[in-house]
Amino acid sequence: MAKQARHLMFEQYPLLREEGDSVLFRFDLSATFDEPMELFSVDATMVSDMFTLNTMFADEDIDPELITAVTDWLSDLFDYDPITPAGDFCMTFEDVRVWYGDTFDADMAKLYPMDYPTFKEYFAE
Repeated sequence: MAKQARHLMFEQYPLLREEGDSVLFRFDLSATFDEPMELFSVDATMVSDMFTLNTMFADEDIDPELITAVTDWLSDLFDYDPITPAGDFCMTFEDVRVWYGDTFDADMAKLYPMDYPTFKEYFAE
């Protein structure tokens, strides 16, 4: 099952990546934040503090035992259940900032130079 889990999380639904001896989450800031930023510019209350990073848990073709094992592993990493009923893997804004690393704010400011300061202030409260 470990080989299947590795294939699932590194290749089929690239949730993780290797960097040296470390295994890290894979983030696509544009895919994660383009829509929330657009909605935020219209009305901040339209944006949830949970941001979808991956939809692999919605795939009904994946072995349920494998999904359960990966779900349990992810749930142990957070103080909340990161899997929505629709099968999305989501993280809070603060967790994305922490797990992304030191360059998160700078990278977000490059992608969204006009809106990110207000967005950050709103979600970092």
